[in-house]
Amino acid sequence: MALSRIALTSYRADECYEPSDDTFLLADAINDDLADALKSEYCNMLAVEVGCGSGYVCTSLALNSPHIQVVATDVNHLAAKHTAQTARNHKCSNNVDIVLCNGLDAFRTRRLFDVLMCNPPYVPTEDEEIYTTTPETTTNHNSVINAAFAGGEKGRLLVDSVLMPQLADYLWKEGRAYVVALHENDVGEIQQDAKARGLESQVVMERRADMERLCVLRFTTTTTTTTL
Repeated sequence: MALSRIALTSYRADECYEPSDDTFLLADAINDDLADALKSEYCNMLAVEVGCGSGYVCTSLALNSPHIQVVATDVNHLAAKHTAQTARNHKCSNNVDIVLCNGLDAFRTRRLFDVLMCNPPYVPTEDEEIYTTTPETTTNHNSVINAAFAGGEKGRLLVDSVLMPQLADYLWKEGRAYVVALHENDVGEIQQDAKARGLESQVVMERRADMERLCVLRFTTTTTTTTL
């Protein structure tokens, strides 16, 4: 059951990643797992979405509490435009800031975020299909759109090379990271890598979408308590 549907999402399939089953799953998992914290009058969280696309997930979270601030990042300037419009459509622009950057490259402060969320490119592909930031690719529309899908040999290049090495650095001591994965990405291996990096992990929600088995992994530092 979808918990977090929002009706006024701005997107064009030829300009950014359009909301799909994985988008809805991530939004549902986050809002369900953080339900108690979001209801609290003491809720005061800073969240970041890596790869915001249409802005569906970050706007959904911002709508659930007036005390949460969300930073949305994307390498695609058109995705940034659509995210801004989605936030405006739902009258929560003051709670959603947008940064045009690759991953977390724009941030220098460590232990910054209470919540990190990402629906990474998880489709197993040939390496040559993977997006890399160059002057040519940042102006090549097809390259930027392809970045939303192509995940490399195991479909987890972004997870392995960008997210996992940085999660512990960017999460506040009681922070949580939520990442979408395909079962074909070898979820068990991702969790083993997380453990080796001092992170605890748990599958918090699963869903079948056509032929895909999707899940959302929650990562926390080993010192995380049960409340935010």
